Parts: sequence; structure tokens; C-alpha cells
Amino acid sequence: MKIGKTKIFALALLSAISFTVQADVVSDFQSGISLDKAIEKALNQGVPFSKIVTPLILQAGASPISVTKAAIKASKNKVTICHKGKNTLTISSSAVQAHLNHGDAMGACNKNGQQNEKRFNEQIDIMIAAVLSKPEQAPEILKTVLENVGEISVDNLALLTISAMVLVHELKKEILYVASQIDTKITEQVILLETTTFQNGFYGSKDYTLSRDTGGNFTIMTTGGQISVSPNR
Repeated sequence: MKIGKTKIFALALLSAISFTVQADVVSDFQSGISLDKAIEKALNQGVPFSKIVTPLILQAGASPISVTKAAIKASKNKVTICHKGKNTLTISSSAVQAHLNHGDAMGACNKNGQQNEKRFNEQIDIMIAAVLSKPEQAPEILKTVLENVGEISVDNLALLTISAMVLVHELKKEILYVASQIDTKITEQVILLETTTFQNGFYGSKDYTLSRDTGGNFTIMTTGGQISVSPNR
């Protein structure tokens, strides 16, 4: 099984991550702080998931399954507030009261934010970062994500599955099997999206897209950055 190019993508993603952010997250975890607390602290400092998951796995040596599960849990526990009447922030639930005490308000500063979509985009980022860090564990990582994302549509569950398949095409059968064990509707939707939607070469939302060109090359664009994958790698 060849997954060398996927590992190259992992290194490319890692190189784009701030050393300071890595050092903070890694040192917090290695000092004995739990994964939950280390991730919560980073989130409250405004660090995106893509810059939390990768260093915890590659630098701190944490289990990709444990990191993925803790990150998904943190995503579900985040709360949106309006900071100083003008900045919309998403923080952990434990930090809410401190913000309310100095005048911040619950909810987005404007009413146009789609929190469910934002949370799904975060979960996509979490899975991609974990899979790129340990591609050989892609099926187990996907299983962890699918079991912990909560109530989202079958369409989005299928999109998570397709993303894992694109990133580690060599494990496509294993990834599909894992998805089928969670819900057979997921694999049915995967087949539908692959055979219909991709005929138009594009699937996604405002912050997340998965596209394919005429040569069969895939591009995944998320809030964490862009990843290009060739089916012939």
C-alpha cells in the first residue's frame, strides 16, 4: 500500500502551522494536561482546529483517535458570543460566563451566521488534519468522526466519507466498510454523490468544497486550507 504522497501533504500542512501554536498545544499536553483541556485552552485563544489536531498527533505523539474524538467533542461544546458588540467569537462553553461578566452577549453579532454549517466545517478540518497526520489509520479516524459528530445529515456524513476516500484512496474499501457499519445510508449517498454530483465536478458549501477536474484530480478546500489529491498517486 502506497500512501507516501499523503504523508507529503501532512508535512506540507504541518509546515504552515505556527511554531508558537504548536509549542503551546504540545507543551500543554506533555505537561500532563488532558487532551480536552489542552484543546479547550487553544480554542479559547482563537486557534483553529487544523492547527490543534496536527501538532498534537505529530509533535506530541497523541493517539489520532483520541485527538479526533476530543476535538469533535470540543467542536460540539463550543458556544457563539458577540464580543464587545462587534466581533463574533466561538469559544468553549466553560469560558462563556467570563465573557458575559464583562458585557458580551450570547449569539452572533449578526443573524447571518450558520452555526451548524460552521460546526460541520470544523469537523471536516478535524478529520482531514487527523487523516493527513496518520493516513494509515484513516478508517479508524473516520469511524471516530462519524460516531461523534452528532445529528448531521446523511449527505454531510457521506461528504466526510468521500473526503477520507479521496485523501487515502488506497484504503477506499476499508473506509466504505466503516461507513456502512455506521449506517448503510451513508454508503448509498456516497455512491450517489460520486456518480451524479461529481459529473458537474463540484460539491460543497460556502466554506467547504470538494471538486474534481477532467483528469480526475480532486481538490479539497476547507477553512484549514487547500489540499490537492491525484487519484494516480
